[in-house]
Amino acid sequence: MDTKGIGWVIILVLLGLVLGYYGFGSALAHNGAVLENEATSATVTGLDIETREEFEGSLTRTVLRSLGMEVEASEEKTMYRAVITYEYSVNGRTYKQTNLFPGSFSRWKYTKSGAERIRDEFEVGQSTTAYYNPETPSHAYIMEAEMPFLSALFGVLYVLVVMLTGAYYVREGFRRRNQRKLMNEMPIEQAQSLSTGPSQIDGVARAPYDDPDSAPFTDESCVLAKWEVEDSIRFREGPGRWNQVAEGYQLSPFYVDDGTGRTLVCPDKDTTFKLDDDNWQSVYVNAQNEAPEPVQSFLEYRPDVDPTEYRKRRYKQNLIRPGDDVYVFGTVKPRDNQHGSDPVDELVIERVADHDPRSEPMFLISARTQQDLVHSRRFALWRLPAGIMLIVGGIGLLLGMFGHTIGVSLPLVP
Repeated sequence: MDTKGIGWVIILVLLGLVLGYYGFGSALAHNGAVLENEATSATVTGLDIETREEFEGSLTRTVLRSLGMEVEASEEKTMYRAVITYEYSVNGRTYKQTNLFPGSFSRWKYTKSGAERIRDEFEVGQSTTAYYNPETPSHAYIMEAEMPFLSALFGVLYVLVVMLTGAYYVREGFRRRNQRKLMNEMPIEQAQSLSTGPSQIDGVARAPYDDPDSAPFTDESCVLAKWEVEDSIRFREGPGRWNQVAEGYQLSPFYVDDGTGRTLVCPDKDTTFKLDDDNWQSVYVNAQNEAPEPVQSFLEYRPDVDPTEYRKRRYKQNLIRPGDDVYVFGTVKPRDNQHGSDPVDELVIERVADHDPRSEPMFLISARTQQDLVHSRRFALWRLPAGIMLIVGGIGLLLGMFGHTIGVSLPLVP
């Protein structure tokens, strides 16, 4: 099962709970107060200005300090809020309230004059209109106002992320289902009887002319490699972690030999690779030590990967070596430069343009067996209900935030 995909859904759900507490909860409370209210007369009984001290960028600074990083002291800033106390009666019972706006938005001001402008709109003893919730009459407000812009903006951005993720999972669910169906129903072909069109083959990897590539970070030979470069990040307290600074693939054409013949395979950067997770190798290099010769050669020919002078570094590689078992699913097509008397030498498996009628839903090279890949896709459609739930949830959040503007209301818990 795709643990990364499930992890991303869990992250979205947890993020939604956090935003729901800090943002959507207030937004929905705002709309609930606007939609479900009754008016009654109220009397202003008190006027005041409340202040609080806030540090600029306090949240960001707190997070950085928690990671063990040194942060300069922030500047203290005073915030202001108008406090209007008013009384109103519902069913013979009198309530006292200071809430001004619908929902729970308190709307602090960065200037005292901003709060004073709101306060000066009222006078002690003045009659006004209070809007209360019939289910909970103690909840009321006296000033009509739209939802704060930033709350609406962050809400819309989050909903867009949720809905786009949902659409991606719906598409990915159908795509993986089709892949599993094709792999399960299509027979594995032999090289000697291979024909153009979709096909899956397995065998052992062979380098052209028995001249394999060198592995990125060791003296081994390979026909394909995935590599990663990570730097060690240390904190003053707690364990450190590895931070990935670069990753990529080392690709070149190779043959798959199944005993009846061999088939040329030409991978590219858009190929799907499924390598063995137990096959990762790591080379550790301390900042003060000289890197092994293969690592130095790699860095020389990869100017996009900067050498480190002050951190411990980990170089990781996952190889398909000559003689390793390999499985390939893709589209067989005639080779551009046909040669040889054997018809097999005239064919190649490589990516086909999306508009080409021979194009298949994937071009996959794997160090895992076909049975293992089919088995791993047995839960492929979990993405479909997950995607639908994300889309429906996003639509629900949008309607909860803005539905009242078009006359649509959702049942809200008071």
